[in-house]
Amino acid sequence: MARIRAKGERLYIRVSYHGNRYEIKTGFNDTPRGRIAARGMSSEIERAVLDNTFDVRDYRGDGRLLESFEVFAIEWLESRTKQRPSTIQGYKSAVESSLVPYFKGLSVAEINLGHVQRYASGMISEGLSPKTVRNRVGVLQRILKYAIGCKLRDDNPCSFVEIPRRTLSPKDPFSPSEVVQILDWWERNRPGLVAMIAIGFFAGLRPGEMLALKPGDIDFQSDEILIQRAMSNAKLVDGLKTSNFRRVPVLDMLKPYLVRHRTRIPIDSDWLFLNKDGEVFHQFSNIRKPWSRCLQTLGLRYRNPYQMRSTFAINALRNGAPIHWVSAVLGHSDISTTAKHYAKWIIHDLHRDGQCLSAVYKNPDTARDAK
Repeated sequence: MARIRAKGERLYIRVSYHGNRYEIKTGFNDTPRGRIAARGMSSEIERAVLDNTFDVRDYRGDGRLLESFEVFAIEWLESRTKQRPSTIQGYKSAVESSLVPYFKGLSVAEINLGHVQRYASGMISEGLSPKTVRNRVGVLQRILKYAIGCKLRDDNPCSFVEIPRRTLSPKDPFSPSEVVQILDWWERNRPGLVAMIAIGFFAGLRPGEMLALKPGDIDFQSDEILIQRAMSNAKLVDGLKTSNFRRVPVLDMLKPYLVRHRTRIPIDSDWLFLNKDGEVFHQFSNIRKPWSRCLQTLGLRYRNPYQMRSTFAINALRNGAPIHWVSAVLGHSDISTTAKHYAKWIIHDLHRDGQCLSAVYKNPDTARDAK
């Protein structure tokens, strides 16, 4: 049975034929006269379907196949060959666990703003974070963009969906005395991993970057660590989140831990940090149990291991390190990212830093010329 449907001011006809659904532009406006003309066209299409002579190309306007969202989403996934494996895995998870179950039964052309807004609002009401909702809607937006390129639809409603702004994860740094206690505990209880904890506190690496370090990445001549790969979703990924590689300095308080660690691993080891079986750690979750035991034993408030990175940045900024230096060491793509997360920890030094300007006017003859 052919059905007439209005989209904006235009009329379309939808019809099923041999298991496929098609949408045909009638060329008529949604007016009384236009609907009369569309009904005549609809009757003609129904007769062709009954006579088994229907061909969408025979009708005015561009007819198109209404491919199911489920089938099209899988097709889109299979076309993603140039993304990183971790990115593709994220897409696959969103499609299989969320998008297909929700939009199953709809064609890729039928999904409208109302569908997408209800999808997003439902996830928020279920308690999912705005970040997760944005990520999933972002995958849907890519799928529908691909559908536009395949001429299966004309617009992308995802651009107009309202989602709450992402709230920044709270920063809860360790104090310098807490850092000393933690490192001492790891030295006594897990000496093979104390250097990893030291790198977290004194170099600010991401957890996945620490797991993927190799002995050759540590250059004791230039006192630098080369970071060029990471563990992500239990898989080794070449390249980093925001660049292909970066170098971070081996600071004086970090170097002794790295020097000692070099004597604790086999000479021919491929990886800098090994588990009890002598194999590489594939996930940082393997470190969480001793991490929790450490904080509990020391009587310290629990904070997740990622706060080592925050501790590095905050303690550096609190003690006068330039924000552009901190941004480069952390591997942020832009200094604005660093400022967004950490600016409040340097605001307390504004009065102290402003004293340099007072000194200029106290001794104008010795001050540097603005020219």
